[in-house]
Amino acid sequence: MVPGEIFDLVFLSAGAVFNLVWAAGTYSERTLERRARHRLAALLLVSSLWLAFGALHFSGLDRLIGDRLLLALPPLFLVGPLLYAFLREAVAPDDAHFRPASPAHLLAPVCAFALVLAQLEGGPVPAAFAPGLRALLNAGPKLSAVVYGLAFLLRHRFVIFLPSALPLTVRRGLFALMISVLAAIGLGLVGFATGQNILVRLSAHCLPLLTYALFLFSRRFPNLLRLVERSAARVRYERSRLVSVDVDALANRLLALMNDEKLFADEDINLSRLSEYLNVRVHQLSELLNERFGKNFNTFINEFRVNEARRMLIEEPDRSVLSVGFASGFNSKSAFHRAFQAQTGVTPRQYRENYSFRNSRQS
Repeated sequence: MVPGEIFDLVFLSAGAVFNLVWAAGTYSERTLERRARHRLAALLLVSSLWLAFGALHFSGLDRLIGDRLLLALPPLFLVGPLLYAFLREAVAPDDAHFRPASPAHLLAPVCAFALVLAQLEGGPVPAAFAPGLRALLNAGPKLSAVVYGLAFLLRHRFVIFLPSALPLTVRRGLFALMISVLAAIGLGLVGFATGQNILVRLSAHCLPLLTYALFLFSRRFPNLLRLVERSAARVRYERSRLVSVDVDALANRLLALMNDEKLFADEDINLSRLSEYLNVRVHQLSELLNERFGKNFNTFINEFRVNEARRMLIEEPDRSVLSVGFASGFNSKSAFHRAFQAQTGVTPRQYRENYSFRNSRQS
């Protein structure tokens, strides 16, 4: 190996080991909540794997391992979901909108794994596309971080105003770290797009440096997450559209419309009409659903419709499945089956048959 490759191996391996040790150390952190510790540890473990992959790749040792090293890439696509989950824990821990355990977050890693297997087995990936595939797989974790980072900003737009609520020293430190992260990711993506390996290498070298800086910053401000969480809560309250609304009373009125008046059974109900029933603005109702119930309008309404359908399937065994769906508020068979199966894991017919089978065995 040439001196440059030795430096890459030592520098990136040191970063991988540091992340691994920090991940283990997070479980002794008394300043972090249990859920935050788990998410930070998972993010650090993936970062450690990322750096270990980079150490082998840039030092040339990957030539000894061959394409099998690509098997380390699919788990790196989890960096985006884990980053989102950790950031959300910092600024909005009570927001149930994002579910880290959702299978949807595994789509990119699974697709990457399928492409890697195709490459290893000489499958449907033509030789001409192999270099492009490798570049895509290498750039994938950075793209994952960018996509989920943008999703986080769109979902939690109030964080744009968060710096003004933080102490000046914390504000400056977080701003410097944010700019550095964006610069590192940008270097890597530009390097992959233009084929300039030096930019990709520089981007990889930024990751351990950023990890060291973040670690030192967290030691300087040991209660950083709690500080950010409190500041975020204050900003959210100041910018909330519900400040002048009795949120508890509004939530109770909404539940009464669902439980007592079964407003969900109206197939034409929408966010605008429901807001008129509650005598609030559309954006106020939308914020209530997101902040109080952790759901959007469709998810909220469909849960009541599916629960009503479950009741009718059992209590009215002679009624057809389609009739139950329409009576519950669904306007099509496909919408009914899709929502019902998403909530229960079975089709309406299977749900009724399962209940009948259990009931017959008990009798």
